[in-house]
Amino acid sequence: MTATRAILFALALAAVGCAAQTAPTTRPATTVYRDHAAVALVYEPPIAADLPRLALARDTREPAAFLGYRQLTVEYFVVHRDDWQMDGYPDQFTRRAISDQSGVRYR
Repeated sequence: MTATRAILFALALAAVGCAAQTAPTTRPATTVYRDHAAVALVYEPPIAADLPRLALARDTREPAAFLGYRQLTVEYFVVHRDDWQMDGYPDQFTRRAISDQSGVRYR
């Protein structure tokens, strides 16, 4: 029985091969970056065709810090719900529920 197992193990090892073999390694390609001038990501939208051009020069800007309070967001809402249900001729069942809600939400 052990001879049969040894033969099966040898055949399996011969069929599969040795798993210890490693694939040839390749060196990663080095990337060389060259200096380029920064390109402005600004375009002129068609809606601003008649407006004066924006002054986006960085020469006049200086480092600055601003401190202030966050402005509240005010949201006004009105909700009107009209739930209407009518049944057929023999029963003449009618139901209607109207709900109106309005308010202000500050965030």
